[in-house]
Amino acid sequence: PGFHPYILAEPSATATVDMIRAAQTFAANQGIGLTGKLGLVGYSEGGYVTMATHRALEVEPIPGLSLEGSAPMAGPYDLGGTMLDLALSDEPHPDTSLIGFVMLAYQQLYDIVETPEALFAPGLGEAFVAWFNGEGPRPDSVPETPRALLNPTLVTAIETNVFHPVRIALQENDQTGWTPQAPVRLYHCAGDRTVPFANSVVARDRFIAGGAPSIEFIDPDPSADHFECVLPAVFDAEDWFDALFE
Repeated sequence: PGFHPYILAEPSATATVDMIRAAQTFAANQGIGLTGKLGLVGYSEGGYVTMATHRALEVEPIPGLSLEGSAPMAGPYDLGGTMLDLALSDEPHPDTSLIGFVMLAYQQLYDIVETPEALFAPGLGEAFVAWFNGEGPRPDSVPETPRALLNPTLVTAIETNVFHPVRIALQENDQTGWTPQAPVRLYHCAGDRTVPFANSVVARDRFIAGGAPSIEFIDPDPSADHFECVLPAVFDAEDWFDALFE
């Protein structure tokens, strides 16, 4: 119930773990045998959720399942760096509404401003909130740059206060500051402008620096954008999982 927890680590991981447990119960009730081997894969938001779920399962494994590996794809992992820079950028972005989606989800959990409408530039907040609540159409004019989407007062506060609640919330949900023990194969295409390629670069570098035993990074098509990258990433990951599960 409530607003979708977009790019929020704990509720996303919890929902996924619940789904896995439900699948175990269903299989047992239907007499379906399971190998006990688990793999995680997801793209875009799903890439973020894959990472958050992998992290949660290494803290608290599911009895009867062994996490063989995960393939996070094109996700926004570096929230406190790459994605914060994007949110404050005055460069055109393919879909600035995604930044608004993140801000509205964080508003629900962290109460960043007094009302959700106050997250957005004057004249935009009411229409934007109604759209995301399913109570109105997409606004006629959505700014081309993330910075223009957000309330200027909020932008200034974030930029000038290193302890601003937005910065703290993003760091709490960042997925680059841990050390995976099960294998991770990151997928991201260099041509991705929707979720910047740097997210996966930063995650890879921090995992390796932290001593993670098995980290790979695949760019299946350097010229592909966010949507063109889906199929080559998924097909390659399928082969990888087949080998893991032998």
